[in-house]
Amino acid sequence: MSFIGHVIKPNRIYLSNKTIHNFKLALCEVDELCKKLNNKSYLENEDVRLLSHYLCSVNSLLGFLVHTNSFNIRTKFFNQYSNIWNICYVDKNLKSIHIRK
Repeated sequence: MSFIGHVIKPNRIYLSNKTIHNFKLALCEVDELCKKLNNKSYLENEDVRLLSHYLCSVNSLLGFLVHTNSFNIRTKFFNQYSNIWNICYVDKNLKSIHIRK
């Protein structure tokens, strides 16, 4: 039975493919923006606002992912995008992402 980003089966809960795909797209957007921001000498308010907006989307999807056994999926996707680590940091359990100060 499909329910709010999850597929519920007896004794287990899986992520829906659509949720995984949306998470990957959101991380791709953050990575592209971080790549652009790495080339700038300083961050403008508009850039920070846009990055903050994308990070809210990623954090929202991470909220769905942490309620299932999806640590390996989160690790796989975060390791695919290397530009994120220069601008943002992720907590040790991969449960949230934030802008470095």
